[in-house]
Amino acid sequence: MRHKVGVELGRRNETLQALVQRQSEVNERLVLAVLRADERCDVLEQREQAMAETAVLRERFMGMVAHDLRTPVAVISMSAHLLLRRGSLVRDDIPVVQRVARTSKRIDGMVEQLYDFARARLGDGLLLRRRPSTDLGDVCQTICAELAVGRSASVHCSVEGDVTGTWDPERLAEVIANIAGNAIEHAREGSSVAVHVFGDGSEVLVTISNEGPPIPPEVLPYIFEPFRRGDVLRRSKNGNLGLGLYISREITRAHDGVLEVRSAEGVTTFTLRLPREPALDEAEMLSSVNPRRLGEPT
Repeated sequence: MRHKVGVELGRRNETLQALVQRQSEVNERLVLAVLRADERCDVLEQREQAMAETAVLRERFMGMVAHDLRTPVAVISMSAHLLLRRGSLVRDDIPVVQRVARTSKRIDGMVEQLYDFARARLGDGLLLRRRPSTDLGDVCQTICAELAVGRSASVHCSVEGDVTGTWDPERLAEVIANIAGNAIEHAREGSSVAVHVFGDGSEVLVTISNEGPPIPPEVLPYIFEPFRRGDVLRRSKNGNLGLGLYISREITRAHDGVLEVRSAEGVTTFTLRLPREPALDEAEMLSSVNPRRLGEPT
């Protein structure tokens, strides 16, 4: 009897030792797995950090190149216009100089887009020159009149109520030109683009609508992001970089406003909402600007 009990206890002890050994091996494998996972996380974090640093360097480089290109492009443009104003060109040379002037204007637009893009991405913010009592109706009507020339789609601009505020008229003209130009370009041939400006209490709203192919639903969430599929689809045929919607959103944000889009049932509408007055006074605005500038170390 005692012998049988001893044998049974021996078997149980062996089984227990085997279980302990197996658990020890499992624990060891778990520890190794955790260590490897930590190593992989460290590697991923290092890669992400390197990618982020590369992106910052790339965007800073773009900003520096754009800044340095401003002067030579301006010289080319002024020289072409000076030659045209003098009236001393041979008749066959006039079209050539006119093409130089038009091309330099397009290049200047691309350079400015690159510079604005770099400033916005690096956190420097877009510079605003706010003017009290800026009439957004006048801004929209001027831009619409310019855009309507020689286009297949007509442009109708309407103004309702008090549409004045403390804004940067040049920057807002850029927003309206970007969005309305896009609307005209993608409008159904023979249709009209409607630009409506109206005051709504402490805000002024601008809606720009066109009839045409809707923006695909999968593109809408990224329509204002640079270098995304939506930007490619909405890119202008006039040779710009396709950054217009992104820069328009950043200009709107700099005014403490909101830029939205809705596209359904053959109608696309962009809505710009702007508070009449800045949320911060001048001193607060200056103190809130990131002191880092293009080309300076972080």
